[in-house]
Amino acid sequence: AQAQTQQIPPNNDSKSLNHELITDDPPQQEVGHDFDITKIAEAQKGDNPWAGHFGDRRTYSKLKDKYWWPNMKITIQNYIQTCILCPCQLIGMDYSGPFPTTPEGNKYELAITDYFTKWVIAIPLPNQTVLTTAEVLYEHYICIYAFTQILDYHHIKSTPYHPQTNGAIERFNSTFERQIAKLTDQCINNWDMHLKSVVFAYNTGQYATTKFSPYELQFGRQPKLPPEKSPTSYEFSKPNDYFQFLQQTLKIYQQQAYHNMKKNQQYYKQKFDANRQDIYYNVGDLVLKRFSTFPSKLASLYSHPMIVIEQQHPTYFIQDQNDQQIYRVHVSQLRPCKV
Repeated sequence: AQAQTQQIPPNNDSKSLNHELITDDPPQQEVGHDFDITKIAEAQKGDNPWAGHFGDRRTYSKLKDKYWWPNMKITIQNYIQTCILCPCQLIGMDYSGPFPTTPEGNKYELAITDYFTKWVIAIPLPNQTVLTTAEVLYEHYICIYAFTQILDYHHIKSTPYHPQTNGAIERFNSTFERQIAKLTDQCINNWDMHLKSVVFAYNTGQYATTKFSPYELQFGRQPKLPPEKSPTSYEFSKPNDYFQFLQQTLKIYQQQAYHNMKKNQQYYKQKFDANRQDIYYNVGDLVLKRFSTFPSKLASLYSHPMIVIEQQHPTYFIQDQNDQQIYRVHVSQLRPCKV
C-alpha cells in the first residue's frame, strides 16, 4: 500500500516536510511474516564493510518508510540484540600474570582482542594500574585503530570464575601462557622478548569460529611467511582502484566470517542447551555458592546459605549474612538452598 499524504497549509513548523503531513498508515511495501530479516542487516551495513551498526530505533527509522510487517519494532529489536558486531566495534581486554619479573621490569601481559576479527594486541607491562591501562589503550589501540564506537563506550566486566563471558580474550591468554612456557629462558625470565612472536603466530593462524585468520580479516589478504613463494600480485593504475579492491575483498571475507560465526554459535548453543536446565532466582531467595578453590578433597563444594539481593540473569549479586560481603556470580555457580 502506498504511503498516504495530506496537504496542509504552509507554516513555519520545522517538523513539516514540503508542507505534507505523513500519516501513520502502512508505508510503501507491506510484507508478511515470512519477510527476509536480512533486509535489516542491509539497512545497517549498506555497501561499506566498515559501516557501523545502529541501534534498534535508528534501524527502525531507516526501514519504516520502505517496509511494514507485523510486530516490526519487536523483530528489529530482537535482531539487533543478537547481531554480531563489525571490526573495531567491540574489544575485550584482560591481564595475565603476575609472571616472573623480566630484566625489563615486566610482570604482566595485557591482551586486547577485537571481537569480530579476533585480532590480538599484547603488551608486556610492569604493573596493572588504571593509569597504565589507559595509556596502553590510547597508545597501542586508539592511536592506531581509532575509537571502537563514536563517543559511546560500555565497560562490561566478565563474571568472576566464569571465563566464558570473555571467551575471545581468555582463549588467547591460555594459548599465550602455554607458548611462553615453552620459549622462555627460565634462567633470565625473558618471556616478554617472545611475546610478539606468539602474537604473530596466533594472528596468522586460522580461527575455529570464523574459518579465517585474524590477519586475513584485518588486512584483507593472507600473510606472507618466509618459506612461502610470493603471493599473487596485482597492478593498479590508480590508488583508488586498490582501495576499491581492498574494500571489496574485506567485505567478502567479513561476510563469510559472519556466516561462519553464526553457524558456529548455533551449533554450540544447541549442544549447550541440550541437557541444560536454566534456573532463575528471585531477590530474597537463599542459594549456595560454589567455591572456586577447595582446601582439601574432602571439603564441601558449596558455601553456607547466602541471599540473593539483585538479579541480572544470568548474573546475580548475593550477600553473605554473616559478614555482609557481596559477591557477583554467574548462575552456573549457584544452586538452590533447600531449607
